[in-house]
Amino acid sequence: MSPWRSRLRGFAVLGAVTGLVMTTTPSFAGAVASPSKTWGTNGRVSAMLAVGGNVYLGGDFTSVIDTTGHSYPASRLAVISTDTGVVNRSWIGSADGTVSALAVSGSNLYVGGSFSKINGVSHRSVAAVSLSTGALVSSFTTTADKPVLGLAWSGTSIIMGGSFTSVTDSTGSIARTYLARVSAATGAVDRTWAPRPDARVRSVQADSTRIFVGGEFTTINGVSNKSTASLSVSGSGAPLSSYHGGPTNNKNFAPVLNMKLVGTTLYVAAGGGGGGCTALSTTTGTKIWGKHANGNVQAVVYNHGYVYCAGHFGGSGAFDGQTRYKLAAVTATAPYNTTSFAPRFDSPLGIWSMAADSGHTFAGGDFTQVNNVSHPHYAAFINNP
Repeated sequence: MSPWRSRLRGFAVLGAVTGLVMTTTPSFAGAVASPSKTWGTNGRVSAMLAVGGNVYLGGDFTSVIDTTGHSYPASRLAVISTDTGVVNRSWIGSADGTVSALAVSGSNLYVGGSFSKINGVSHRSVAAVSLSTGALVSSFTTTADKPVLGLAWSGTSIIMGGSFTSVTDSTGSIARTYLARVSAATGAVDRTWAPRPDARVRSVQADSTRIFVGGEFTTINGVSNKSTASLSVSGSGAPLSSYHGGPTNNKNFAPVLNMKLVGTTLYVAAGGGGGGCTALSTTTGTKIWGKHANGNVQAVVYNHGYVYCAGHFGGSGAFDGQTRYKLAAVTATAPYNTTSFAPRFDSPLGIWSMAADSGHTFAGGDFTQVNNVSHPHYAAFINNP
C-alpha cells in the first residue's frame, strides 16, 4: 500500500468514528466525507470511468492541475491513478470538443461527445483510443453526425445513444435516430438493430440480455416508453414488453440524465421539477424507491451497499427533505434511508459525473471546492475500511 493510501486509511477510521458520534440520521459506513488530496482539472468533468487502478476523465477541461497548483496541458481527456491521485501525463488521448461519455471493452476506451477530432485526427462524435496509451484505434471507424451522450459495452458491440440522426462506418452513412449498435472491433454499424426513440438518449447501460436506455423520449418504435426502456440485445432491438418504466422523479416521467445498472436494479438520475434519484426494477420497470431534490440529479453510482446521488441541488431540505450540497447517499436496501453522508460542494451546477471502484467513490463536475478545501472539478472519496 502506498504512503498516500496509508495516511488516508488512518483518516478514514477517524472520520468513521466522528460520524458515529455526531450522526442523527442512519449511520453510514461508506465513503469518508472528506475527499483525498489529488490532481484536478481547470474545467467541468462530464464523464468518468474507473477501471484497472485508474479513473478516466472526460469533459470540457484543457489542463490538469497538480496539488501545488501547477497546470499541464490535457485536452478534455485525462487519466488519474486511484492509488496516488496523480495524472498520468504520458497518456496521450485528447479531444477538440466536449467529451460526454466513456465506455471500455478489452484494451479499448470508447469516447463519445461533441468533438470533431481525437488526437488531432478527424473523428466526429465517437472514437476508440488505447486504454493504456491514449493512442487512436484506427480500426474503429464509426462517426456520428451529432453528439454521442451515452455509451455501453454489450458482448462484442458498443451501444451508442445521443442526439445523432446518422452514423457512418467504413462502408458509408446509415440513418440511426438517437440509438445505434456498432462493432466494438471495427465500428461497423449493425444494420438490423434499429430501435427508434422519439427524442434523444442521454444514458445507456447493458447486461448480457438487455440494453437499458434513458433520456427524454416518450415512445420507442411508436410504443409508449417514457424516460427509460429495456431493449432486446438481439434482432431489431425492440423494447421488451415486460418492462414498463416507472416515474423517475416523484410521480413524473422526468428526463433521465444518467443511469447505473446493478444486478436487478436500475438507478436513475433525473431532472425536471427539481430532480429525482430513483431505483427501478430491471425486470418490470416498477419503481422501488425515489428521492426528490430541489435541483437536477445529474449522476448516480452504486458502491458497497450505498447509492450516491449527485447534481446541482443544494441547501436546506435540498435532498429527501435533508440539507445536502450536490451529493447524498442512500442505503441500497430497505428502508432506503438517506444517510448522514454530507460533504459540501461549491458551484451552482455542482456534480456531473460519478464513478466507483472497490476502494473509492469519485465525483467530477463544475465544483472547485469540497468542504471549503480546493478540489478543482474532481474529488476522490476513500471508502471506510
